[in-house]
Amino acid sequence: MGWSEDLRSNLEGIHAVYEAAVDAGLESIVFASSNHAVGMAEVRNEPEVYHDTGVRAGHDEPHRPDSPYGLSKSHGEDLGRLCAEAHGIRFYALRIGAVRAPEYDHPYGDAERGVDEGRWERGDDAYAEQVARMKGLWQSRRDLAQLVDRCLRDDSVEWDHFYGVSANDRRWLDDLDHARETIGYEPQDDGEEWTAPPGEE
Repeated sequence: MGWSEDLRSNLEGIHAVYEAAVDAGLESIVFASSNHAVGMAEVRNEPEVYHDTGVRAGHDEPHRPDSPYGLSKSHGEDLGRLCAEAHGIRFYALRIGAVRAPEYDHPYGDAERGVDEGRWERGDDAYAEQVARMKGLWQSRRDLAQLVDRCLRDDSVEWDHFYGVSANDRRWLDDLDHARETIGYEPQDDGEEWTAPPGEE
């Protein structure tokens, strides 16, 4: 398995940031990890996982990267744990689900972007599958901002990871109780509350 130039730069960047944090004596690091660090939970169960079939990757899910990208995020989490345990820097890994640009910040976002790019038509099977996936994996931009804020305000965690998802009924990345109890994360949005893209309700 080879590393692309982007991934090599990513790995080198992670090391540089952690070395700088240790040298500067920072108190905490918030790391943008990814759902791809445990992505095999999705890959091995798709498309059924998109329809709330009971598949869950809980807080205790071990690393199950689905790609070199996911492996690089797993490496970043492990390096962060080393920083925490060896150097006393609090470390928060955010296994972000699907956060999109403002115009696509809703659970129909990936499906609508596919329409805009001519990859499928609204209402066809590919469109429907993208909606089903995002209704489980979506994290609204305001919920991500709250999650980061809760990490930055926390002073209790030594090392931990949290799933970056909104309070979606059909989510399979499922540690919201842990995030609530540990850092007070209370997501405001739920993909299931959307029945159509903006302007089509």
